[in-house]
Amino acid sequence: MELSFSKAEKQSNYRSVKLTRNLLFSQSLGLRLLKNFIPSINESIFILFLSCFFILSQINSVKISAQSQLYWQKPLSCDSLNTCENDFAPVWNNFEQQLYFNSEISGYSIFYISKLYDSLFSIPHQVRGQLNKPKNNQSFISFLSDDFAVFSTFIQTARRPYLNLFKINKKKQAWTDPSPIQALENGSFNSHPTISPDGSLMIFVSDRNSKFSETDLWVSFRDDKGNFSDPNSIDELNSQGNEITPFLLSKDTLFFASDGYEGAGGFDIFMSVNKDGLWQKPVPVKELNSEYNESDFTLLPNRICIFASDRPGGKGKLDLFWSKQTNKQSAGRVRKNIDLAMECNIKVITLKKYIEFTLYPIIPFISREFLMNLSVKGFKSRNEEFRLEFMNLNKIAAQMNKLKNSELTLSLFSEESFLNISRFKSAIKDFFSINGISENRIKFATNSTDTNWIKLEIDQADLLTPYEAGASIIVPEQKSLEFNLDARPKDEIVKWNCSIKSGVTTLDTIESEGKLPAVWNSKIENYVDQLWLKDTVIVEFSAEDVFMNGAKQQKPLLIEHHSHSTGKIFKLDNKYYELFFIIFPDTDINKISQAYNDYLKIIADSAANSKKIISVYFNDSDIQKKKATDLIELISSNLKNPVTIKTIYEESTPLQSLPAYLKKNYIEIRIEK
Repeated sequence: MELSFSKAEKQSNYRSVKLTRNLLFSQSLGLRLLKNFIPSINESIFILFLSCFFILSQINSVKISAQSQLYWQKPLSCDSLNTCENDFAPVWNNFEQQLYFNSEISGYSIFYISKLYDSLFSIPHQVRGQLNKPKNNQSFISFLSDDFAVFSTFIQTARRPYLNLFKINKKKQAWTDPSPIQALENGSFNSHPTISPDGSLMIFVSDRNSKFSETDLWVSFRDDKGNFSDPNSIDELNSQGNEITPFLLSKDTLFFASDGYEGAGGFDIFMSVNKDGLWQKPVPVKELNSEYNESDFTLLPNRICIFASDRPGGKGKLDLFWSKQTNKQSAGRVRKNIDLAMECNIKVITLKKYIEFTLYPIIPFISREFLMNLSVKGFKSRNEEFRLEFMNLNKIAAQMNKLKNSELTLSLFSEESFLNISRFKSAIKDFFSINGISENRIKFATNSTDTNWIKLEIDQADLLTPYEAGASIIVPEQKSLEFNLDARPKDEIVKWNCSIKSGVTTLDTIESEGKLPAVWNSKIENYVDQLWLKDTVIVEFSAEDVFMNGAKQQKPLLIEHHSHSTGKIFKLDNKYYELFFIIFPDTDINKISQAYNDYLKIIADSAANSKKIISVYFNDSDIQKKKATDLIELISSNLKNPVTIKTIYEESTPLQSLPAYLKKNYIEIRIEK
C-alpha cells in the first residue's frame, strides 16, 4: 500500500518532528516527500533521515568476487551503540582503528566514536572538533587518510537548504572547519559518500537529473592533485526506485541499499562487482535482508559487518546490527564445541624490587634565587639548577598534607621591596595550593636580616623528617612465562589468541592462524613495571573455528612482591662511602644542630661502626671550612667508638650537581664503609 499525505499533513509532520526514518523506508514516496517539503534550515534533520545510512571501511585485504563466497550469521543488535532514537551510518576509520557512526539521541544527528575490543564496542562518545557543529545535523563520513575525510551536511542555497558533500581536515588531533566540494555542488540532494580504499574514486547518492526525486548512485573520480571530477550516473546500477548508502570495499566491489530491486523488504542490501569498467547485476545479501529495511552496510577488519535496520530486536527506530562472515562451505558441516587447554610453567610470579637510596634532609631554608625563579617562571618551572630546592619544597608540602594542623612561616628579608614581597608571597601560595595546602596555613614574616636565604619556621618537628630519594629496579625471579596451548577439534581451529591482561590493559599478546598445539613464551621483563602495581593478572586464551564459533578460557596468575632497600654506596679513591649533606647559611653550629637534629642523629647511627668520617666543603673559604670542621666534630662527639675525622675541600660532589649559589652553604658528610 502506498503512503499518501495531504499538504496539511506534510506541514504538520515536519513542524512537529513526527515524520521519522521509518516513513522514509516505507515507500519511496516518503523519501520524495521529505526532500521536497523541507520548510527551513532549522528542520533540516529530516533530510538527514531521508539519506539512510552509510559507512566506509577501508579494508584493502578483503576481496569478494561473488556473493556465493559469503555467508553471514544471524544479525544481532549492537546494544552498546544503540539508543531509543535513530542510530545509523557506521564507518570504520582504519587510520584511528575506531568506529564512527551517527545518532540522534541529542535531538540532532551527531557523530560518535567507539573502540572495538575483541567483539565488544566501548561506550561511544561525541567526536571533538568542527565535525559536530552545535545545533546542526551532519552524517555519513568517509575517510581518505588519517587527516582528510568527506561527509554530508547542509548548505543554504537561494531556494532552500540542501544536503551537500563537504571535505574536512584534521589538525592536532581535532577536525577543523569543513568546506563544500564545489565540483559536486549543483543545488540538489548530495549525500552518502564512500571513497575507495585507494582514493581513486568516490561514489555518492544524489537526486540530480531525477524526474521524480529518486536518489541514484553517482561516481566522481579523484585526480593526482586531489580534485574531484564532475560526477557521472552509474546507470547500470540505478533502478526506478532509490539507491542509497553505498560502501566501496575496494574500487571494484560495492555494497549499497535499494528499494528498486526485488527483495525481502523495503530497502535491501545488495552487492555488485566491477568487471571491465562496468558494474555487474546487483546480488542481494540475503542473510542480512529482512521484511523490514536494511542499509548502511560496512565491513570491519575482523570479518564483522555492521548495518542499519528498523527490524525488531533493537532499541527503537533505526538501530545498528552486526553479523560475522564465514565461508558457505562450512555451513553444511556439523558444529562442535571448542575445548581449550592452557597450562603455564608457574602459578605465582615473584618480583623483587631493589631500592638504592640516598637519605635527604628537609632543608629549613630556601634561597632567594629559587624564590625569584618561582615568582617569575611559575611553579611549573623545572630548571635543573633548582632541582634540589623543588624536591625539598615538594616534600614539605607532602608532609603538611599528612599533618593537617601544621603551619609554615617564611621569614623574608626585612628590607625587601614591596613588589618582590608580593611576588614571593603569590608564588609560594600558588605552589602550596597546587599541592593541596590552603593559604591560611602559609604565613609570612619580614624580620630576617639575611638577603640571600629565607628561613622556614616549622611548627611541628615531624615536618623535618628526612626522606629517601633514589632509583629502583624490579627484577622478576622467572625470566618468562611459558604457556602450552591446545584446542579441539584441531582441524577446525582457524584462529587463536593468548593474552596477559591487567584490567583493560593488555601486557602481552600473541595471535596466530597457525595450528595447535603451540608453545608461547612471554618475557616478563617487558612489562615488569606494570606487574609491580598488581596482585594478579589474567591470562586469556581464545580460539575460533571455521563456523566463526568462539571459545575463551581465563586463568589468574598471582604476583608476589619483595622489596630490598639499601643506602646508596659511592666508590671514591677505591674506598666505599655512604653520603649525607646539609645546606645551612648560618655559621652558628648550635643553630645547625637544632635545624638538622633528626638528620644528624641518623648520620651518627651510620657512623657508629665506621672508622673514618670525612667532611667536605665546596666553596674554598675559611667560613665554609670552619663550618665543615665544626659539623664533623659535633657528629664525632656523639659517637662511643673512636673515629678518624677529616675536613677537605673539593670542587664537585658525586651525589648531585651543585649550582654555584648552593656551593657556598653545602657541606657533605662521608661515612667510610
